Amino acid sequence: MAAESQCFEKNLHRTVAPIENRLGQLGNSRSMGVSICKVPNKLRKEDEEAYSPLIVSIGPFHSSSTTGSVLPQTSENKEDHPQTPVNKDHQPAMEEYKWQHMLSLLQQLVKKHDHLLAMEGNKWWYMLYLLQRTQNPQETLKKCGKAVLKLEKFVRGSYAENIKFEPHELAGIMLVDGCFILELFLRSRSRQDVTEEDPIFQNDWMVPTIRRDLALLENQIPFFVLKELFETIAEENKALNASSVTDLALSFFYPDLDVDQGIIREWRSHDRSQAGDSKKPRHLHLLDLLHSFYNLTCSVKDPEDENTSHASDLCLGLLSNPTLAQSHPNDKKSWPFKKCATEFSEAGIKFEFEKGKETHLFRIRFHEGVITIPPLHIDETRKSLLRNLIAFEQCIGGRGHHITSYAILMKSLIRSPLDIKLLEKNDIMKNELGGVEDVLTLFNNISREVVLKDFHFNNLCMRVNEYQKSWWNCHRIIAFVTVRYRRNMAILKRDYFSNPWSLMAFIAALVGLLFTAVQTYCAVFLS
Repeated sequence: MAAESQCFEKNLHRTVAPIENRLGQLGNSRSMGVSICKVPNKLRKEDEEAYSPLIVSIGPFHSSSTTGSVLPQTSENKEDHPQTPVNKDHQPAMEEYKWQHMLSLLQQLVKKHDHLLAMEGNKWWYMLYLLQRTQNPQETLKKCGKAVLKLEKFVRGSYAENIKFEPHELAGIMLVDGCFILELFLRSRSRQDVTEEDPIFQNDWMVPTIRRDLALLENQIPFFVLKELFETIAEENKALNASSVTDLALSFFYPDLDVDQGIIREWRSHDRSQAGDSKKPRHLHLLDLLHSFYNLTCSVKDPEDENTSHASDLCLGLLSNPTLAQSHPNDKKSWPFKKCATEFSEAGIKFEFEKGKETHLFRIRFHEGVITIPPLHIDETRKSLLRNLIAFEQCIGGRGHHITSYAILMKSLIRSPLDIKLLEKNDIMKNELGGVEDVLTLFNNISREVVLKDFHFNNLCMRVNEYQKSWWNCHRIIAFVTVRYRRNMAILKRDYFSNPWSLMAFIAALVGLLFTAVQTYCAVFLS
């Protein structure tokens, strides 16, 4: 019995101990919460390429390392211990050798043929350039390595998946990728740092593609890593103290934001006021930064909504008030649009593009029979960004469903190629994605398999849907008559005036009919 009891206790320990250890790791590492996860298969199957990096992998999910570590291996340590970016105090004789050896290994990494491995060499060059902004690059490298290694547990806890890299390996990935991103941002802001040999900025196609890759949900590193690295570098280079990671990131992504600089300045001011003196980053990662940026405050109310409490849902609010005021937020009978753009146009509702410097993507308004929509630029980069923002909302709680609401709204408006052509005609949509069918497929699939908790255009849809039912409004009557007149004239021109002879025959018949009427009048009344 004693032997059986000991065997039972031993097996119990083997069963419980690993679980206790794992639970302990979760408790220690996830105090900052999960913020980075893989895109669910139900979303990924709609467009696999939109969620995968094209040229640069960031973080552990798409790590292109083939050695188990992001760092290159030397002949002295490749069999036993991967070289880490944190220099060890008991190896001072190796410091200069490792630093010089890094330079020769950079050339080897560039020669890799894999589409992601090819960028690894550029990452290392950029990390080297960033460190060389300080007076003592080797000492700065050690400080950065220590700073990142201290955050390793929090970094691991930021990922929803189990990260198989060892602590020093994960810290190495964060160090190289973080330094690469920071140097990329700095060079993007000040092109004076760009040389003729720059492997990225001398290729016109590469920077937009990197912007696209850095906005993927699976291709993120925690924002607090970037912030910690930047502050460490700034301690050694005081000229960087006037900047912040947030400002540098917005400057880098600006070409894809489709907003005026005034909107960015307003958002920066609000973001700083919300952050206050807190040292904790307000943003989870770069994609979260873009997500919060798109939730802009609308400073101009809809004229028809000045006396209501629902004006704010005509343009999205900030994350500080994610719920927003809605008349019936869960009343699905009022949303989305009941008709498509073409049907609304035939019913007398006009479409115009939003003008002015204060416009942004979600400032959609309705006033006196006119739906005003900000211009929408569709290309591969923005398609990928839109899909990843939606995936972020679906996977990470507490961020609202603003982007998902926009996608569902546009899907209800765009149901056929005629709808796309109508929006293009009114300068609302600019299609660089390909043919009309490509855009139609995008909006038909982009909101498929998503869950919507709060629809943030509910009041807008309710008003438009009710407006198109009523006939007493003079604006709609005038617009309806105008649309009908133009459509009938187009049909008449297409079917009866397609060539000059048809037009001449019609005029001759009309003149003959007029003469007949005059002749009849004279015969009856003047004889």
